Amino acid sequence: MAKRKSKSLLKMSDLAGKLDALNSAEMPMIENHLLPTIWVDSASFAVRGDLPVALIRFFTVVNNRSVEAVRVQTSQKHLMALIDALATITDHYPQRPATSVPKG
Repeated sequence: MAKRKSKSLLKMSDLAGKLDALNSAEMPMIENHLLPTIWVDSASFAVRGDLPVALIRFFTVVNNRSVEAVRVQTSQKHLMALIDALATITDHYPQRPATSVPKG
C-alpha cells in the first residue's frame, strides 16, 4: 500500500505573505488548547457590499437538522487569503462559473 503524504494544517504564518496588515514575525501565535474541535458539514459565506467585511458560518448536522456551530467575522482580505491557503493545501483550484458576472 502506498504511503499517503500528509498535508500540514493551516497556520497563520502560512498566510503572512498575503496579509499586509498582519506581520506574523512580529505577532506571536498563541494556541488555545481549551477550544473544542468540532466537525462541520457545510459553510456559508457573506460579504458586505459597502464594507470589506466577511461573515463565515459553519454548520453541522444534528438529528437531521443543520445547526450553526461557529460564526466568524473577518476582513474580505483575510477571507481571500484563507481561500487561497485552502486551495493550496487541498490542491483544488476551482474555476469561475461561466454564468457568473466578474466583479469590477
